Amino acid sequence: MRRVIISIVLISLLILTFSCTKIDNVFSNSSSARAVILRQSSIGYDCQMYQLEVTLSPGGELPIILEMADGETADGYFYVEKGDDNIAFNIRANDDIYDSDFEDLPADTPVSDRFSFTATSDEGISYVMTLSNISESDDDAKSTIFFEIIYEGTSPIFTPLKTE
Repeated sequence: MRRVIISIVLISLLILTFSCTKIDNVFSNSSSARAVILRQSSIGYDCQMYQLEVTLSPGGELPIILEMADGETADGYFYVEKGDDNIAFNIRANDDIYDSDFEDLPADTPVSDRFSFTATSDEGISYVMTLSNISESDDDAKSTIFFEIIYEGTSPIFTPLKTE
């Protein structure tokens, strides 16, 4: 009986270890990303505001996930505070909602963008906003980005957990 229990425990540990490795691989690009909440506040009865400082290594990305109900709105903006300004930003739900376009920015214009969207039942309840440093991964240029979002709802934002 003892051998059976030990075998079951060992097999369970192997399965758990394999599963955790797979989960870590899903967020491998986020391992070169870090977000610090600078400010968080409830606004009125049903709105939230978050200000984040996001640091991205070359090739890194940080998904920021919101849960929103049908008809709720979100507004926000971001700008590169320092470092490499070769970044991308997009919003996805069931479909692509928004992609930033920095191709035609005039010289000496800070890389920044403003966004706004309304949740719909067709898009679901999870909205993923992803900041990416699209520089080559062998560069040493990190990006530091100020990111603010104000949205209806009471759910907090979610980002992948750091597993280091």
